[in-house]
Amino acid sequence: MKPVLKKMLYVFFVIAAIILLYIILIFKILYVESQSPSDLPKIEYRTDTEPLIKRFGENLDIGQCYWKVGVFGGFAVGPTSYWMKGFMMIDEDNAQCLLEKYKFENVDLNFEEGIQPEVTGCSEFEWMYNEQFSNEILGVNYMGEVYLDCTNSILYFDAERM
Repeated sequence: MKPVLKKMLYVFFVIAAIILLYIILIFKILYVESQSPSDLPKIEYRTDTEPLIKRFGENLDIGQCYWKVGVFGGFAVGPTSYWMKGFMMIDEDNAQCLLEKYKFENVDLNFEEGIQPEVTGCSEFEWMYNEQFSNEILGVNYMGEVYLDCTNSILYFDAERM
């Protein structure tokens, strides 16, 4: 093989390697590091109910709410993936209907830093979970869980739209 051809082939592979490294770096910055909302403690709670009513439906009869939302990756082409976490205070009769309709099981929840159930004004909670209820509330476009506090009629949701 001619020396000029070898040199051109070498330069081609170096450029290809640099491009590959940039692609990996961009993927890491936009996707991997953004999978968990690391700025959760810095994000202020929202208290507007309209987006939650549109997302979860009017049947829950949401009173007060405290929730946070963020986008994965910060920059995206096409539909945006985002996460939502927070608390919805629902009507007591509605909570009772949910308890009668679904077989909830008691769970021990550990909240990540930045999500405090005490923001609801309550101090004692009895969290329960039912997979069918969670899936029905979230729908097919969302992944995550929804928990019911049967003591205070509060729903905690942790959802991602991919």
